[in-house]
Amino acid sequence: MASKLRARVGKGGSFFVPLVVFGAIITLISLLGILYIKSEAIKGGDKTIGEKQAKLFTVYQFGEKHLFFVDESVKKASEAALLEVASSGLEKENSDCKKSGDDILWAKQEMGSDCNPAAVTPCYPSEGDNNRHFNETFKKYYDSYIDSYNGLRDKTLFNEIPKEYASLNVEGGGSGIDLVGKAKDHITISSYGWEQKPPLRQLFEYNITPSFTEPIEVNFVQDSANLVNVAKEIFGKPKDEVTKLVKAADGQNGLDWDEKFSYNKAESPPCTRSVGSCSCCETVETCEEGETDKDGKFVCKKHGTSDVPVGDGVLKESVPYDSIAVPMSVKVNDPESGSGHRQFFVYDEAAKKVVLKELEYRFALSWVEAHPDKATTFCSCGEGHPC
Repeated sequence: MASKLRARVGKGGSFFVPLVVFGAIITLISLLGILYIKSEAIKGGDKTIGEKQAKLFTVYQFGEKHLFFVDESVKKASEAALLEVASSGLEKENSDCKKSGDDILWAKQEMGSDCNPAAVTPCYPSEGDNNRHFNETFKKYYDSYIDSYNGLRDKTLFNEIPKEYASLNVEGGGSGIDLVGKAKDHITISSYGWEQKPPLRQLFEYNITPSFTEPIEVNFVQDSANLVNVAKEIFGKPKDEVTKLVKAADGQNGLDWDEKFSYNKAESPPCTRSVGSCSCCETVETCEEGETDKDGKFVCKKHGTSDVPVGDGVLKESVPYDSIAVPMSVKVNDPESGSGHRQFFVYDEAAKKVVLKELEYRFALSWVEAHPDKATTFCSCGEGHPC
């Protein structure tokens, strides 16, 4: 009985295995059919599964490419702005001080109409001046980079990278500063479809925001404050004292002051001022010796001159003075640099290649030295009156 039961079970099992295999084959064929139908429905019959995801990833990569270009443009424009702003005295030329040679004046003094040195006109840069000048200079370089990129972009897929920002500010303090740009508009990537020929069927619209926070490698705001402090001490001092002050400042706060600075002392035309009144005269011819001839006519044998008073004039004083101009050059120390100073890569138009350029703060001071002890006086009576 037991042997008959085992025979029946073995015979039934021989039918089960083929049945399972046949069912699996039918299921796989069904799944392949479903996948094919779905693929045809989604892609129009000429694409493969996964291409939609690949296109999504490609668009994401395009967005990252845009943002990468923005970040690199911000970095390069910041470096170029640093070099220019430093060399231009950390502020724009203004009507009060203008320039002394090639350098922006931080303070000036001229001879007053009374032949005494006039009050000092201060034009020292403030933190607000620093930031405004840097932002304007940065935008000049940044816009040129973005313009070049926008001109080469695929106009069928991408909108322009916007150049305008809702806000652009230098933020931070003594430990470091950042340039922070808050985007005003998005960068839009759209009109991206499956078809290879126009018109493209838009798949979606992808927006990215080109805001940025870029560390500024040199804290020009803190440097400006340190430079102004020393410049105020220098102003109006004799050459020997200026030399001592520059040597004392050299190396402080990471700044390398040029100890071979020039102290330009130029003699100016004397300043003239009125100091009182005087008598004016007129020179007339006189005869010191003479005689009467046989006809009774007087004949002068020896002529002379005499000053005859003719009225009042103005007594004036002429005061000599010197004009002093002191241009300064200060660099940022960097032990890791080959030159010992902070450097940036820039494109040299003349050499047609990229070169390293040192960051250099340049400014000038100008004042006068009057010499009243060497003054001379004279009576001003007008033309024809020598007294």
